Amino acid sequence: MKIQTTNDFSTNYGVKILIFGQSGAGKTYAASTLPKELKPVLVSAESGVLSLRKFKIPMIDIAKDDDGKPIEMKDRVKRLHEVFTFLKSGKHDFDTVYLDSITEINQCLMAYLKAKYPDRKDSLLMYGENAELMMKIVKEFRDLKYNVIVTALASVEKDEIGRRFLVPDVVGKISQALPQLFDEVFYLHAKADEKGEIVRKFQTVTSENIIAKDRSGALQPFEDANLAEVIKKIRG
Repeated sequence: MKIQTTNDFSTNYGVKILIFGQSGAGKTYAASTLPKELKPVLVSAESGVLSLRKFKIPMIDIAKDDDGKPIEMKDRVKRLHEVFTFLKSGKHDFDTVYLDSITEINQCLMAYLKAKYPDRKDSLLMYGENAELMMKIVKEFRDLKYNVIVTALASVEKDEIGRRFLVPDVVGKISQALPQLFDEVFYLHAKADEKGEIVRKFQTVTSENIIAKDRSGALQPFEDANLAEVIKKIRG
């Protein structure tokens, strides 16, 4: 029986982060703050990496096959599984996986399920399978033995008494369950300062209408959106 310490576990299994925010806040751009020492790979479902054009970050685009041919949206979940199998194999040099974004992946999954269940009377089956498969996809990537960072768009939901709050944008109640799967959940704020320069901050604690958390206890309520520094703090 192998005995580990909690410190060994957090070091050997990587840091797990969920980042969500409004469109244009800089969720994709945040990948540029990962240092080369963390050996990142961007798994892109967004087909929009223009903000990273100045950076040479290794990337796998699930919208294209290995020959660069476009993949239909309904078939991209299969491509994502191929990417996961490759990453899990360890036959590569990557230590950090940046999955951008789970919102777009969910849209691909829904395209697949709508083709599978074309009859409207099967909508309950479709949405049930969506929740099941989304949980499976997120857990599989989260449990890779690397640093894993997953991004999502933010959407507004209401609780049982009508209060509005921001959650990751995926179809169904899984949007409220996703934050439970990660040790670190950050909401990305972006605004212009007095000089007109964009300042980005990670909110790491829950507020009245935003779900966020930091299980490491190493972060301030608001941190500069610099993943190199954030991961360094979490690792201590």
